[in-house]
Amino acid sequence: MVFRHHKPEDGEHQESLVTQPFHPLVNQPEYGTDFSDQPEAQWPASSPRQLSLSPAQVRAIRFMRLCDVISWITALIEVIIALRFVLELIGANASAAFSAIIYAISTPIISPFVGVVPSLSFGVQRLELPDALAAAVYALGSALLIRLIHILFIDQPRLP
Repeated sequence: MVFRHHKPEDGEHQESLVTQPFHPLVNQPEYGTDFSDQPEAQWPASSPRQLSLSPAQVRAIRFMRLCDVISWITALIEVIIALRFVLELIGANASAAFSAIIYAISTPIISPFVGVVPSLSFGVQRLELPDALAAAVYALGSALLIRLIHILFIDQPRLP
């Protein structure tokens, strides 16, 4: 299958033979590849089997997706904790709808860390150190879990 590649820097077209569709662990087409003018062009396969990948590559792809999901969930938890931290720091009204929703969502996330370190109060503002501790522990735990998945299932062993 032949595709035309457009390089933005020189504006010339060149033809090259692409042996397999695009996939992160397989050959990647050049930057700026335009498949739209080729009626015979096939878009990347949706199944790893169509790419004739090895079982190790298929497993690595699946575990990379798992790592992406873990990262996304951790980012969501971190944003919720950060919102709670800022709302408490500025002394936001806890009965306001937005504040109440953030507190309701974040309370189960923060509860294991309440009492570990003290909270500091300055009038209506509070510096919630348990929130900061929870954010640090969740980020560290996520990073360690992702690294463990990489070590066990994605990284190839190095031979001496």
